[in-house]
Amino acid sequence: MFNLKKFRRAFARRLIGNRFDLAYHFCKGSGIEIGAMSSPYLGFSSSTKVQYADIFTSSKLRSIISSLNVKGMYKKEIVNTDILLKAPSYSLNEIIEEKVDFIYSSNVFEHSSNPIFSLLDQLKSVVIGGIVYLVVPNKKNTYDRNRSTTSIKILVEKYEENIFTNSINEALDVIINTDVHPVYDLYKKDAKKYAKDMIEKKEGIHHYYTYELTNILELLNYAKKIQNFEILYVSADVVNDMHIALKRT
Repeated sequence: MFNLKKFRRAFARRLIGNRFDLAYHFCKGSGIEIGAMSSPYLGFSSSTKVQYADIFTSSKLRSIISSLNVKGMYKKEIVNTDILLKAPSYSLNEIIEEKVDFIYSSNVFEHSSNPIFSLLDQLKSVVIGGIVYLVVPNKKNTYDRNRSTTSIKILVEKYEENIFTNSINEALDVIINTDVHPVYDLYKKDAKKYAKDMIEKKEGIHHYYTYELTNILELLNYAKKIQNFEILYVSADVVNDMHIALKRT
């Protein structure tokens, strides 16, 4: 029998443009989307209940984007922040009253100052059998293409030392080695000054760390030593964002 709802979701995914997207399949029930800003996920079923979490209110996010002075950037409306994450760890698990069925984020993980903590925190925030679904840019297909892939040793050290800040050198790497970007291209001649601004403002808009399949798998293998979860799905196509579905066990 023809299922109109499934057809509409499939058609929406084709419009979105990523055939590796399986969030519509894994993320069901009641959940949280982190960092949706002006691009909330559109593929959830009509029965799915979603709250939006971010490190700033929608008005503050709009102010940050406007200050970048990039013509045409994020003209769409920004979703309201239902759950305000608090510095320095921006832990979700510490502030939600009840665990949820899933947590979804797209193009957010690369902004985290302590990504292993962030992943484990999300896994703790879902019920047993719950899903954490990450969409992470493959650096080979982004303006991070000329930057070195972040070493797992750096990410493990940040987690084990409980560090939630970034260094000036990390900020300089973003500015100097990012390939053709409307923000960083403006500041390459005075990179040190803007690097200090990046560190002080902590606006959560920079890719301090870069990912491809190799270090994502290394990160997941390390995390499995700490938290029980099953890897359900990892897309490995080099020309698309990486999609990762994890089930807490």
